[in-house]
Amino acid sequence: MIKNFPTLKNLIIAIIILQALVYSLIFGPLSINKFDLTMNFYGDFPSYKNFDFSSLKLILSQNRSFGFPLILKFYNLFDYNFTFWPKFVFILYSLSNIFLFYSLINSNLNKVFSFFFILGLTVSFTLYPFLTWWTELFSIMFLNITLGFMFLSINRNKVYHYLFFSFFLFFTYQIRPPFVIFTILPTLFCLINYFFFENKSNLKKIFF
Repeated sequence: MIKNFPTLKNLIIAIIILQALVYSLIFGPLSINKFDLTMNFYGDFPSYKNFDFSSLKLILSQNRSFGFPLILKFYNLFDYNFTFWPKFVFILYSLSNIFLFYSLINSNLNKVFSFFFILGLTVSFTLYPFLTWWTELFSIMFLNITLGFMFLSINRNKVYHYLFFSFFLFFTYQIRPPFVIFTILPTLFCLINYFFFENKSNLKKIFF
C-alpha cells in the first residue's frame, strides 16, 4: 500500500485542485489582477479570422497555415465575440496537462517526478499572459497532447495511438509553424531508445 502511495487518482485530483486555484487567481474572486484579459482583435487576428477556405488552392497559398483559422472558425460558431476565449484556452490547456501526466505515468515514468513536472506547467504564470493571444498557448496545449500520444504509442504500440499522435503533431505545427521543429523529437527519442537502450520495437512506426 505504501509502495503505491500516492495513487494516480490522488495525484490527478491534486492537479485539478491546483488548476482550480490558478483559475481563481486569474479569473475568479481570488484574482490577483496581474493579467490583462482584454482580447486583441488587431495585429495577427484578422489574418486568422478572415482566412479563406473557399478552395484548396487558396488554403495552401495564403500566408497563414490553415490549422488555427480552422479552429477559430468552429469556435466562433459558439462564441461569436470571443468573450470566453481566455477561459476556454485555460481549460483546454489544463486538460492537456492532465492528459500528459496520465501518459507519463502509463509509460512507467516516476509518479513524483511526473507530478512535479506537470505542477511546473500549471503554475508557470509566465504562460498565462498569453491567454488572450491567439496561437501561443494553444500550440503548447497541442504539443502536450502530441507528447502524451507519443508516450502512449511507444508504450502500448496501438495503431490508433499512432494515428492520434500523427494528427496532433500535424496540427501542432499547423497552428504555429515554427513548432515544426518538434517533428524531429519523436524520431530523436526513438533513436536514443534504439542506440542506448536497444529498444527498436517502435522505431519504424514512429518514423512513418
